[in-house]
Amino acid sequence: MSLTQFVLLLKNQIGQLANVTRELAESGVNILGISAREGLDFTYVRIVVDDDVKTERILKEENVKFRRENGILVEVPHEPGSLHKVSKILADANININYLYIVVLVPATVCILFNVDKHYEALKTFEKYNLKFYEA
Repeated sequence: MSLTQFVLLLKNQIGQLANVTRELAESGVNILGISAREGLDFTYVRIVVDDDVKTERILKEENVKFRRENGILVEVPHEPGSLHKVSKILADANININYLYIVVLVPATVCILFNVDKHYEALKTFEKYNLKFYEA
């Protein structure tokens, strides 16, 4: 499955997110995961979408500043301890987590998007532990 994470730089003003999400929705783009970090004048919004081509076109048309950013979606059971298991695997492999957020691909299946300092090593570590993952 091909998924892309976009990082949007939006003005910290009423309606900015609503405008972008309206355009995405009207074009049939589904947001699978979202995270936002507030700033004084701007907000960084990370989204994982199901159609990166449409999303990029829309963001350009709407003059939204954005970039693509690496991430790894790791599939975990929706149960207590799942985040601990994966975060401990990364810690034991000496890999730092820069940020993470939840992404839902299928009801009852949860994915956690990790951005780590050693991307390639994390991929190999997840393979070693037979964890199902997708690069985002």
